[in-house]
Amino acid sequence: KITLDRTAPIIMLILPLNSSAYTKQSPITISINSSTQATCKYSNISEMVFSDMVMFNNTYQTSHNFSIEVTDNRTYNFYIKCMDEFGNTNPSDYYLTFFTEWSIPLITLNESLPSNVITNTTLFLYANFSDSGKGFATNNSCEICIASDGVCDTEWTINNTTNSYSGDYLKGNCSYSWNASNYNDGIYNISIRIKDAAYNTGMSSKKITLDRTPPIFSYLYP
Repeated sequence: KITLDRTAPIIMLILPLNSSAYTKQSPITISINSSTQATCKYSNISEMVFSDMVMFNNTYQTSHNFSIEVTDNRTYNFYIKCMDEFGNTNPSDYYLTFFTEWSIPLITLNESLPSNVITNTTLFLYANFSDSGKGFATNNSCEICIASDGVCDTEWTINNTTNSYSGDYLKGNCSYSWNASNYNDGIYNISIRIKDAAYNTGMSSKKITLDRTPPIFSYLYP
């Protein structure tokens, strides 16, 4: 019996997803599967000769992985090939790219917000934000939370929030008009947050007391 096998193994990526953002700090494990038992190797340079590439930890299996140390705000590229027992090797590289970003964006509420409000008024909530990584996507809107119990959960909203970005989408600002006259007296936790392109979340908060009720007194003497 003669076995004819001229087909190179098929490479299937497991982790991380291609063109994804890796938001955990190092190390990171690269994992792939091959359609048949194979020896798989990788390189940081494209179209390398298979013998000159670096071997995965698992040899002649269908599951393969290796771990590397990564740093924040960097793009990583890997070129992968596998060879089966008959010497069939992928004619071209399997290309994997991803970027790392685990730093949260910075966002700051306007410092001019009063801590105490004693009249019915509309407060202008304004925040500046910036990101040291990939920046923001067009759908990364600021979210506002106004909570009387000090905990933001279901109160988060993007309704009536205005967003503006720089040309490179690395910074911007957002605003929201809060009509305090629609709220009862009490202490409110005002929070504003935004996610960057890697879905890291930055948040800024301030407590504001609404007290528009004058004191009640009783005349005692004379």
